Amino acid sequence: MKTTFSTAGLSPADAVARFLDKGADAYCPHITNLLTRGHVLDRSAFFVEGTFAPVGESGLTTLEMNAGRLERSRKDILRGDSDIIYIVTPLRGTFSFVQHGNTVTVGPGDLYVEDTRYPFDLYFSTHAKAMGFAVPVELLTQRVGSLGRLSGAVIRQDDRIGTMLVRHLRALAAADTDQLAQNQSWRMQDVALDLAAMAFSQVTATTPTLQAHADTAHTRLVQAMLNQLHRTDASVASVAHEAAMSPRYASALMAETGTTVAQRMRDLRLERARSRLQDPAYDVNKIIDIATSCGFADASTFARRFRESEGLTPTDYRRRAQSERQAAAPQVGVMTNAAKAPNIIHGP
Repeated sequence: MKTTFSTAGLSPADAVARFLDKGADAYCPHITNLLTRGHVLDRSAFFVEGTFAPVGESGLTTLEMNAGRLERSRKDILRGDSDIIYIVTPLRGTFSFVQHGNTVTVGPGDLYVEDTRYPFDLYFSTHAKAMGFAVPVELLTQRVGSLGRLSGAVIRQDDRIGTMLVRHLRALAAADTDQLAQNQSWRMQDVALDLAAMAFSQVTATTPTLQAHADTAHTRLVQAMLNQLHRTDASVASVAHEAAMSPRYASALMAETGTTVAQRMRDLRLERARSRLQDPAYDVNKIIDIATSCGFADASTFARRFRESEGLTPTDYRRRAQSERQAAAPQVGVMTNAAKAPNIIHGP
């Protein structure tokens, strides 16, 4: 759900306290040294307001602030971990960002990357407003690989892919994301992430791994399930990791088809078990061997699940399949009664 915060109408002391208590957590936990007016703490001049709206597993933040500075220090990082990467574009005014000794100055239409896992300083030289796309580190690394070269990286406003990303984020900010269905929200996130991966691939010098097409993502997820059917410890997390997506996204993809990851895994295991019980090549295998090769923890669990699905025990199902094969097989060397009967021709 979209949330907002503002220091408007508050006393100077309350304004700073509200931002540190509410607003900073929406932007980045544990920000200190709120300095304004030439980096001299002037609580009477402090003003900030912003919004945060979830988009899939990510979020879209706006932050408006008068001239000043925000700092995330090493002490702040020790107070609370963060695994968020911000892809930021100024909406109004200019400001500077400092991280790992690199300083970048940006204006409207530019894009740069903030890595909240490390200390940084943000300087607003004038009253300014910025929009940030807050992305879990895992989702971005799945697309661009190592993030080591991205911190402080800048994509200028004349970059075509960067411009497309800025427009996409502006459209999301203007829309009521609370009204999006879950699958729509996830797809809007994926479009933004893919555009970001393409825009910043020139910095990382890598080929981005794009994932926005839902059908492709669904195919990858099902293939990961098939690859792990033999594992009794397979989980949402393990198959999502193999499919290069987050567990939440994997669950959302399955929800689109009216099921869950766990249920789809059970269905695929039963489908494989049925196939092997019907296959004469597996007649030499014990039922328990087939069960474990399909990822069932024990014979009793397999028998119960199989009976619920087929109305037969695995043993009875195999016997029926064997009987059907024998009935369908040609009878070699056996003449039918019709074949044995002589051909009698009656004369007139």
